[in-house]
Order: sequence, then structure tokens, then C-alpha cells
Amino acid sequence: MAQPIDGATGKVAKLRHYLAAGDLAGLGHEAKQYMQWTAQRAKRMQVGFQWRSREFKINVGDQLIKFGYNSGSQYGEDRILAGLLRGHPRPFLVDVGAHDGRSLSNSLPFILRGWRAILLEPLPRVYDQLCHEHRNHPQAICLNMAASDQAGSLPLFLGSDGDIGMTSTLCQDSNEWFDTHRTEESIQVKTDKLTNILDQHDWPTDFGLLLVDAEGMDYEVLTGLDFTRYRPTIVVTEEYVGNPEKHAAKYQLLRANGYLLHVRLGETNTIWVEDAYARARQLAEIDNSMPAPA
Repeated sequence: MAQPIDGATGKVAKLRHYLAAGDLAGLGHEAKQYMQWTAQRAKRMQVGFQWRSREFKINVGDQLIKFGYNSGSQYGEDRILAGLLRGHPRPFLVDVGAHDGRSLSNSLPFILRGWRAILLEPLPRVYDQLCHEHRNHPQAICLNMAASDQAGSLPLFLGSDGDIGMTSTLCQDSNEWFDTHRTEESIQVKTDKLTNILDQHDWPTDFGLLLVDAEGMDYEVLTGLDFTRYRPTIVVTEEYVGNPEKHAAKYQLLRANGYLLHVRLGETNTIWVEDAYARARQLAEIDNSMPAPA
């Protein structure tokens, strides 16, 4: 009795079968499945080789992310952003709430392609992980601080996942989500306005990408940016509807400063595009309504 074939051998056999049968639809489907399977296996694999007595190591997972074969973001935002920003003349980004630099990261693929980056992470332990992740990326500036609408310091409330999780927040709103995920334990963290941070690092005024994931503080982050001086081409914000008034104010702020909502991804993120860039690319505003609060 023949043994069942699985793994790489079985997948290659399927590809050969479809190719021999001339079934292009089946071949295309199986090829896509094979690439996804290979990407998952290779995500953390390193390949080592020697050349002229020197040893090199390549992180295969990074290369798959770099060239778009593997998405590291939550809803594939990195692939959408790569398409929107292909060939952008100012390959600079800012990531507010960069976390560890890899988990669900929208900035990592761009940094791997050579983009310069300012990465903000207020949690000290997570900031250490962020620095380690980008230790070989001199174009990435890691800052242990938070962006807000004021300079100074604020209490950062730890989330239920502790001081290395993704739910810590400066937000003091009272609602069901925060009552469940936010603890009373807090640490003081440095804060500053985005405008000041960009000034200090001589950032180009028309940089490509601003990513904001501030756990209920996106509005405060954006009010700390002078849009008359800095015009990021793409702004990605988190959909936080626990405070309907602040959520509406964020939409109004972005639209008043000349941004259109191009894509909403589930109930998590929205991608905003600067008006002039959107017109040049003939991009439409696909949803002009504010989502109903949860």
C-alpha cells in the first residue's frame, strides 16, 4: 500500500501534476499555497554562507517581508501601504507605538527596504526589544518616549498583559474596554509633540508615512503635529471608538487638514491619504462616513 505524501514532497508533486495536466487554474492555486507554506516555515530561518573567507547570515523571514511575500501586519496593511508608497520620493516614516519592531509591525518592511525611521515606544522593556530588533538598521532612530499633545511626562497605565504587552496606554477614558484591559499600575514616561520630535531630527516636511497606534490617544498624537509644516503622504490611525466625541474629532482633524479616508481595515486601522497625492494617484475616498461607536 502506498504511503501518503505530505510536506514539501507532496506539494511539489501536486505542482507537477497540475503542470503536466495543463491545469493553469489548479497550478496557480497550488503555487500560491506552496509559497504561503514556505513563507511560514522560513519565517525565522537563517541561511549562512561563506564568500572570500567571510561568513554571512541572511534572515529569510526578513527577506520575505522585505519583498512582500510575507505580511507581518495585522490585516495586510503593509502590502497596501507598499503599493500606495511605491517609488515615493521621501522614504521616511514615523511609527508612534512601534512596540518591539516586529510583532504586527507596519514599519518593518519599509525599514528593511532602506527607509529612514523614527520609532517611538514608551515601555522600557519593549523599547529594549525594539532597539535589539533594529540593531543592524542604522537608519532607524529608536526613542523611549510617547507622542502626545504636550511636552513633559505623563502616567502610562500598564495593560493586563503587563509591561511588555500591547495594551498599555496614556488614555484615562473610562469605558468597558479599558476597564477590562487597563490596570491601575502606571509608570511616568517622557512625552513630546510630534512637531518637536521631527524638528529635533531634521525630518523632511513631506515624509512618506506616519503610523499611529496609541491605544486611544491617536487624537492627542495628531493634535501635536503641525500639519501646516509637516505633510506625511499617508497617515495610518487606529480605530478607537470607546470615546465617540474624540473619535469624531480625529476624523474632523484629518479631513480639515486635507486627508481622505482611503481604506478602513476591519475595525482596527484606517489609511488616510494626503489630498494632492490622492488626486495624482486617482485614489478614491471609499468610505466618507464615521463608523458607529461600539
